[in-house]
Amino acid sequence: MSHRRTPFLAFAIPVVLLATACNRASPTAPQDPPGPAIAASTTGGAPVFGLIAGSFELVSPQGAALSGTYSGHAQSIGRRESANITVTLTGGSGEFDGVAGGVLIGSGTGAFTGEGSFSLTLQGAIPGPRGTKTMRVVLHGTSTLACSAGTVIVLQQGAGSVAGLGRVSATASHQLTNAGCL
Repeated sequence: MSHRRTPFLAFAIPVVLLATACNRASPTAPQDPPGPAIAASTTGGAPVFGLIAGSFELVSPQGAALSGTYSGHAQSIGRRESANITVTLTGGSGEFDGVAGGVLIGSGTGAFTGEGSFSLTLQGAIPGPRGTKTMRVVLHGTSTLACSAGTVIVLQQGAGSVAGLGRVSATASHQLTNAGCL
């Protein structure tokens, strides 16, 4: 059962807690009003968050669907957050029938560890019964936070386009490392 609770993360080095309002795009702004406390390990002083146990689905209006799993990381510098993910394709239907095992590399900005808007570009080669295709997906959407069994979960919904296919919608979710819910 999923309950909305206050998420938090524990810093590895140094130990710091940063407060943010749940409707902020980045969970790292110390001047934000009290809300969920979130922190993470740092690289060069900038917080780094692990994105794990990700699931991804892309659907076209024609009924073509593509699904996969992903992991990666997000880094916050000031109020700007960037993310890098690797999606492993696990299946598809319609235009993507028979697709499995391909990899899409993604880079994005915005809310990957908190609530707000995000942008994500995915690209790579996807194998299928009719040969390998190069794919580029550009998505824009909104992230929300949820907590389940003490784990912070980021839920993302977006829309965008795929070259040669047109408009698509996407849903994704991932867990944050070193996370918990109060």
